[in-house]
Amino acid sequence: MLSLLSERNLMFLNFCLCITTNTILITLILRFTKRHMITYSRMMLIFACFNVSYSAICAIIEPVLFAYDYGYVMFASSRLVSSSPFWSLLGLLLYASAYAQSLALLCFHFIYRWSLICKVRKVVDTNPYIVYTAMLIVHILTALVYSLIVTTFLLDDQSVKEALKDAFTANFQNNIDSTTILGGLYFRRNPDGGKTFLLKSWLGTAFCLLFIFSTFVVIVYCGLNIHWTLALDSAMSKKAKRIQKGIFRALLVQTLTPTIFEYIPSGLILICPMFGFPLDASIITIFFGMYSFAEPMGTIFFIKDYRNAIIKQVIFSYGYGFFMFCTSDLVMGSKLLSAIGLHIYASAYAQSLALLCFHFVYRYSLICHLKYFRDMSQREIIASMIFFYMFIACGYAGNVFIFLYDNPIVIQDFSSPIAETFEGDIREISSLGCVYFTFINGLKTLNIKSWIGMGICMSFITGSFTIIIFCGVKIFTTLQAATMSKKTKKLQMSLFKALVVQTMIPVACEYAPAGVVLLLPIFNLSVDTTFVTVSFGVYSFVEPCAMIYFVTDYRNAFLRKLCIPEKVKSNMMGEGEIPSPSFVLPKWPSMVQLPKLKPGTQIIRITSAL
Repeated sequence: MLSLLSERNLMFLNFCLCITTNTILITLILRFTKRHMITYSRMMLIFACFNVSYSAICAIIEPVLFAYDYGYVMFASSRLVSSSPFWSLLGLLLYASAYAQSLALLCFHFIYRWSLICKVRKVVDTNPYIVYTAMLIVHILTALVYSLIVTTFLLDDQSVKEALKDAFTANFQNNIDSTTILGGLYFRRNPDGGKTFLLKSWLGTAFCLLFIFSTFVVIVYCGLNIHWTLALDSAMSKKAKRIQKGIFRALLVQTLTPTIFEYIPSGLILICPMFGFPLDASIITIFFGMYSFAEPMGTIFFIKDYRNAIIKQVIFSYGYGFFMFCTSDLVMGSKLLSAIGLHIYASAYAQSLALLCFHFVYRYSLICHLKYFRDMSQREIIASMIFFYMFIACGYAGNVFIFLYDNPIVIQDFSSPIAETFEGDIREISSLGCVYFTFINGLKTLNIKSWIGMGICMSFITGSFTIIIFCGVKIFTTLQAATMSKKTKKLQMSLFKALVVQTMIPVACEYAPAGVVLLLPIFNLSVDTTFVTVSFGVYSFVEPCAMIYFVTDYRNAFLRKLCIPEKVKSNMMGEGEIPSPSFVLPKWPSMVQLPKLKPGTQIIRITSAL
């Protein structure tokens, strides 16, 4: 079970993330919404503003859920409201009401899309002001009715307080009698060992579950009807269908998000105590808070105009080729600036793989005692790294400039699909792309220039992947065979696990997406390549997480910041704990190359730097 301080820190983190993601979404709605989506954007704007208020309520009152035996309670742990019964009551009712309002807004969202796509005349033909007024009335009634239910059936029930008093005091060092709570108790244990059925709690929980279940039914019903209409409506144009499918995917994510973060957690906290199942409910309110920042991410990703405003490079796959261009307002208006941006982006991709190779080569030379590196001076090593790094960066950029930049055949073949999909003229923008096969007088012809350019790119990607696999296997076999203390081996294995994850992450986020976008067009297989630029960006965020998690000292430091107890002690090597008696450190750059001191001191400081 998380401590109260840990829950507070996580709630504050949720609030910060919610403010960030919803502010981005609001900015995108106000700046990048096109005319055909103005009405829908108003609903998304309401949703985003409500998410911020919902998360703010959660951060202010800091609600905590606690389940024990046949009962559950929720109370406000915030110092701002917990000292006053009135403010605690108001905060809990606001939070419960906001939870119901979030589900009601989600239903409005689905009903609106359903009425628009399935042409429900009663809704479509109604004056928009009447529709919004009806939504507002239903929204307010939902909030009031849900608050009334929890006040009538679940507020400060003495049976709940008596049954959970000892467990509450043991867990929170607080007296439940002086705490304002919302909660229920399904069965009360009798002194003779029997159980008494408590109707009041059952009624309160039943009303809550009925509301939750009915909103879920509305969402599923509307979602299925939208999907069937989009799949079967042949009269809809390709462009309109593509827009509607993008919005439907956003709605689908907006179904899965509350299912994961609201429906399932609330179902668990309400249903499990009916059977007396033990449940750690401390994480439930964290999930409720996560919904407010996770939900707008689906909207941003699946609606093309918003996604393109965030993702500044778009990769478009079509027929036997692919095409990449910049969408940033800063460079889109200038062919020179967009060309520079594309080449820097391509070069940065190659540089990320080069740095990953340096990482593996360094660990390989250190653990496998390579004499070649040991005999090199520090300046030679640094100079070699800089030379190879610059060679790769410039070489990759030069390759795409010669073979892939503004290829006339690519421009000719992609003019129509680019105009239809992005409503732009391909000749007015800078681009990188290739077409493997083109048709001349009806004959399928090999495009040599594109094949050479892509062959060089694939050679680099394959070569870097081979280096990583080779070094990783060598490191693993050396660690398995080496004679070293348990503590030393534990450290080296933790570093190796980090390296393994740092291998899998680029495979998932860089190698596989690059392979998909580069190779599938050879077989005339077009794919939705939106995920490619997203995965390239995700790599930079996910990669350091592996290092933090697998290196014990970093993980423990992170857990201490969250006030979560450490389960694993530090495993950094101490004095004299080196992999083998004959081990000699290679002369790597100054981050590990230290002045000559006493042998013991040198070993401590060098191994700690690793």
